[in-house]
Amino acid sequence: PVERLYLVRTLLGSLRVGASEPTVLAALGRARLAHELGLSDGEPLEAKTARAAEASVRSAFPRLADLPLLCAELLAGPLASLGERTSPRHGVPVQPMLPT
Repeated sequence: PVERLYLVRTLLGSLRVGASEPTVLAALGRARLAHELGLSDGEPLEAKTARAAEASVRSAFPRLADLPLLCAELLAGPLASLGERTSPRHGVPVQPMLPT
């Protein structure tokens, strides 16, 4: 139960420990990848695949800039198809994206 409180406060930005949005998005990508690979707690991820998972979540977030909805999409299917499932939705504002 205590962990849940920290997670909610981190996502809402009220914990004040420096866990910024990019950190949370990277952690979500790594967590989904670890789940897909069936890794247990503490098993290391390959750096290249972990970075790809983080990038996938970071690129999906501007189109679906609502963390609960993004988490639902992460749970709904594989990480590889996240980009296809995160199109803008009515009532959910998109974040401005800088050209890369």
